[in-house]
Amino acid sequence: MDDLEKEQFQKYLFNRSLVRGFPFYDLSDGELEGSWSLIKKAKVREKSKILSASVRANVFPNSFMNHRFKVKVDGKLSPYELYLDRAHLKKTLNYQLSHGTGLRNSNIRNALGYYGAQVAGQFNPCYAKYFIDRYCTGQSVLDPCAGWGGRLSGTIACGKSYYGIEPEPQTYEALLLMGEWLVKKENLDVIIVKGLAEDDFSYGGRIFDFAITSPPYFNREQYSNLSIQSWKKFPEYGAWKQGFLRPLLINVYCHLVGGGYFVLNVSDVGVYKLVLDTMLIAQEEKFKVEDVYKVRSYRTNRDFGALSETFLVLRKEN
Repeated sequence: MDDLEKEQFQKYLFNRSLVRGFPFYDLSDGELEGSWSLIKKAKVREKSKILSASVRANVFPNSFMNHRFKVKVDGKLSPYELYLDRAHLKKTLNYQLSHGTGLRNSNIRNALGYYGAQVAGQFNPCYAKYFIDRYCTGQSVLDPCAGWGGRLSGTIACGKSYYGIEPEPQTYEALLLMGEWLVKKENLDVIIVKGLAEDDFSYGGRIFDFAITSPPYFNREQYSNLSIQSWKKFPEYGAWKQGFLRPLLINVYCHLVGGGYFVLNVSDVGVYKLVLDTMLIAQEEKFKVEDVYKVRSYRTNRDFGALSETFLVLRKEN
């Protein structure tokens, strides 16, 4: 194309994107079935306790969680906010057109998450499967910070029952819908409780065989501005550790079977050493740190990025 043709084409794509609206997930029944089948078949690659897995396994849980694109991360614009800013949207589309792999809905979603915005992270269901298969000897799995449904998906893919706790109303409703779909598909127990991880009443007096979660990284991902959010209740990091993180660890310990494992996905946040602090608090609350795994970010089938997330494997001794 000459410059004029290129400019006209870019204008056409920009106007088409505005008419079509934000490219939220909208899977057909067949596509949803296919994305679920992918989770059941997908594997984690592991070498020397470094894990990697395809992000394609995220499609199923993400398809229930379109509001995830409106969450602010690290103080940046959310992908949805970026889309609403016409100047940013035009810049993103033009860059993706020149350097990306096309302008399908999935590519536009990815581009909005890469160029100027930050999308809230999804817990890859493959990692839930990996740890449940490795460390869960019973049937019941506790997830005190249910979040975007990645651990729910991975738990059911392992043939285990799931008990998740979630405070945010919109996410809670989305988890209920996901749970209903999975119960019909796999005939396993899914219980979603609208509650707080730091509140013992949320656990219903139950004892679980295994626990896995990824708690909020302090104020990194601001799921909503509701007062129930831990970063709103405890705006200072020290208060957040004592008011949210410690009670969460205490509650899981109390509701975990003797000898059971708790896999905790954490990451440092800016100057805050969340990984080390979590390990120290866990040990103070009688957990034994049994193992530490790292995740290598996945880019393509053959290309892996830097080490990022940490998984702490904690054990409640008999």
